[in-house]
Amino acid sequence: MNTLGVLLGYKYGTKMEKPKPKVSIKPDQHVFRGETVTLRCDIDGEGVTSWQYSWYKDSSNSVFSELQEHTFSPVTESDAGKYFCYGAERGGSRTSNISDAVTLKVSGEFDRLFIHTHTHTHTHTCLFL
Repeated sequence: MNTLGVLLGYKYGTKMEKPKPKVSIKPDQHVFRGETVTLRCDIDGEGVTSWQYSWYKDSSNSVFSELQEHTFSPVTESDAGKYFCYGAERGGSRTSNISDAVTLKVSGEFDRLFIHTHTHTHTHTCLFL
């Protein structure tokens, strides 16, 4: 629908369909403590040029961020949970539906692997991975 269609929809009482936000997690939904994780909320609402975002975690009604992207750096186990986003048109009256939940899982840090090698001169070197 073009801008005229949006205006006519409001003027003549046509119900505008609410867009559903899509949430993505980068680099992945399952990460390790200490990594950097970014949540992103994308809303494709025709005729809306600017959204005010609201982020929610688990069953809380409190907004913890109002940015399109929220970054945890470093991420901790307490950041694990289900995340939702919602949008409202800046300076307008349109709102989105609430997104489907995405689950962020945070595990303990990577274990370090030590490999001891022996050279012919009997010195030791360690390889850290």
